[in-house]
Amino acid sequence: MRLNNTQDAILETLGRVSFATAKQLSTYCDVVIPSVSKALKLLEANRIVTNESFIRPNVWRLTTKGARILDINLPSGKRDP
Repeated sequence: MRLNNTQDAILETLGRVSFATAKQLSTYCDVVIPSVSKALKLLEANRIVTNESFIRPNVWRLTTKGARILDINLPSGKRDP
């Protein structure tokens, strides 16, 4: 999958902050919310990001595939902050 500028900015932001809402991603990436939502849907369809829907507002985070694209390590998940 070839990433556009918005998708690339979202991935880099999620790699830096671990998780964020669509509104936060819009602010961090300086992109309007509809563009962020569209980019997140495409990234989710390709299993690069995942939506934690049990949290309100919904929180987005990288999957292991997304971390591999950015060449970063995700936390092991063995501990909760």
